[in-house]
Amino acid sequence: MTGEHGIWPRCLEFQLNQKQAGDFWAIRGYEFTGPPEQLQVMTNAALGVLRHLKRQADQEKPVGEWNQFEGLVDGAIVIQKVNGTVVNRATGCDVVPGRILITAEGQEIQFRNVRLMPRQ
Repeated sequence: MTGEHGIWPRCLEFQLNQKQAGDFWAIRGYEFTGPPEQLQVMTNAALGVLRHLKRQADQEKPVGEWNQFEGLVDGAIVIQKVNGTVVNRATGCDVVPGRILITAEGQEIQFRNVRLMPRQ
């Protein structure tokens, strides 16, 4: 996330909500591109330009089982993997310094074994 702190900051979001794990959301004008058949661009009065890139495959495990998520960032290319399978790829991403946020939007979510690793 970049810019001012807020409930919906300017950011690229890796969606982990149930039945949506692997979707990308870009909030407050954050830029990226992806396959046109998966990409939706909309304007929201409060949040500005939003981009939604739907995942290419549903790889979530059943409720009650742990899912493994990987977010791979290489400059302007960002890839999401769910349970070892690439499910989404965004290109042309804004490359700006910022913070990494882990949030839940009113629903319970649990994390374990969180790691940040530089690209090899």
